[in-house]
Amino acid sequence: MISVFGNLIAESIPLIFNYHIYVADAIQICSCKQEKCNLFVTFDKKLREIAMDEGIEVI
Repeated sequence: MISVFGNLIAESIPLIFNYHIYVADAIQICSCKQEKCNLFVTFDKKLREIAMDEGIEVI
């Protein structure tokens, strides 16, 4: 479990506006980047593309 702090929310804001995604989706991507996750798993095509654009490996 990852705690949601102000810095995570602040990092999510550009994703929300740049990609027109939900807050929850932006937090998922930012959490993955912040925790240096090796892999991001999603069935959401748009979220997959955004994660890859952000340099995250996706399956």
